[in-house]
Amino acid sequence: MFSYPNPKIIIKYARALDPIFIEYCKSYKHGGWDKWVSPSHEEVTQRTESYKKEWVIWQEQVIGGIQEILGLNFIGYFLLVLIFASL
Repeated sequence: MFSYPNPKIIIKYARALDPIFIEYCKSYKHGGWDKWVSPSHEEVTQRTESYKKEWVIWQEQVIGGIQEILGLNFIGYFLLVLIFASL
């Protein structure tokens, strides 16, 4: 059986989609989301960089664990993870 390389996880700030999610969170009245204040662009950029740095440490263990536990073989070469200010 042919073995594909593990996918590369790309983490990026989804700046173009962010206004949609910010508006959604502010319109959601349960749990205090309507009082939520979105973080600044600098804060979201800093969080995104932190996620990237942390992911590098754990990526092989996480992807390997997913493959082993679920019996999956990835056939793609990358996954795109988008970061929104609202998350």
